[in-house]
Amino acid sequence: MDKHYLIRKMAKTKSKSVQPEKMTDSNDHLIRSIIARLNLIIARPDQVKKDCDKLRLLIKKTLPGSVFTNLEPLFPLLQKRSGLIAGHIFSFLEETSKTCLDPLPYIKAMLSSRDKKLALRALKYAVQLAEKGNLIVNRAFIQFLARRMSIEKTPFTKKEAILNILLIIKHYDPGKGFHYTDPLLILYLEEDNMEIRRLAARLLDESVKTVKQDVAETILGKIEYAFFSPYLIYTRATHIDLLCFPPEPGALASLQNDFICTKEIIGNRLLKKLIAKLGWSRLNLGFQVQVLTGVIIDGSPPFLVSEVEALLLGKCKGAKQSSIKYLIIACGGQVSEKPNRENENGPISRFRSYNLNHAALLNDFLDVGPLTEKKVRDMIGRMDQIVEDYLALFKSFSDECTILPGLYQEMRDEIITS
Repeated sequence: MDKHYLIRKMAKTKSKSVQPEKMTDSNDHLIRSIIARLNLIIARPDQVKKDCDKLRLLIKKTLPGSVFTNLEPLFPLLQKRSGLIAGHIFSFLEETSKTCLDPLPYIKAMLSSRDKKLALRALKYAVQLAEKGNLIVNRAFIQFLARRMSIEKTPFTKKEAILNILLIIKHYDPGKGFHYTDPLLILYLEEDNMEIRRLAARLLDESVKTVKQDVAETILGKIEYAFFSPYLIYTRATHIDLLCFPPEPGALASLQNDFICTKEIIGNRLLKKLIAKLGWSRLNLGFQVQVLTGVIIDGSPPFLVSEVEALLLGKCKGAKQSSIKYLIIACGGQVSEKPNRENENGPISRFRSYNLNHAALLNDFLDVGPLTEKKVRDMIGRMDQIVEDYLALFKSFSDECTILPGLYQEMRDEIITS
């Protein structure tokens, strides 16, 4: 046999052994069938583990990142399942995310786990990725964390989780042009979205504890702070409490009038105790006090009536006045977004975000400083938002929107891997 033929044969065999296998229809079908079994209500943990092992072997033979869209149907399973089944799926997604080009979709899926222990585990994993620079911490991801924290019975309100979120936020770069340099204060004071502001407030209450005067003045205004400061200090108001104050024009003036009127009736000392007892969130939209006089008629239980009604009832036979009571009617609730702002998903807000990110990106391009990996990832984060806003604004007007996501994803993957 020709030795040159043998050399060529060996070379082909060697190249086949190291060349990863591309995704085929049969592989795609296998993944769909495995996911279909995992969706069954009667799925067994041992079978789930075997199916996940099959997926691991299959992914090893495919090109990195090529099975991402095929694995997407696995993500909702973490929101439906708990226990061993969810644990096997979680471990598989965690391993796969380490080799994919963009781990963010995996992280979001794992953070949304129904199993609280898995969700907390995902948060620790997100911290590790952020510290290594493999996770882009941008505004969209922070808003996702804020929504997860606002869900009822979320595990993210635990101290351990809050400390981990703090570590993640440290890797957020809001850009230039802000008065403060602390990312938390920027999110707390400059952000329009109230979910993000409440998240920042929770984190500040955990890390800073006391609200600084300049921060309070930024939210309330110097004149308004001078009026409310004695009550804020007495109640040890938190960053969360300050977000209770309504931002609408004239709302704080109305609340001040309620304080003045109530103080005249019950006195300053009792007013402070009232605020401390109710909390700022239960009276932030206004309150009033009614003075009620108790009137007893022939040994009856006291009738609590107004002063005018007490004079009328006092003329009845056997009537006598008892103690004076104060009826407090308080109105509270969560305030809305900052005034004069459109819905963040509306066209005006989208267009504003689109232009601001363009300006920030241009500033990055013109920066004469060294192009670090962190700066590149921040620029990618802004481009993600630009593409998202462009699609939302122009998808009904431009045919380019149908091919833009795929083209941008290819470019993005090439930048990340280079």
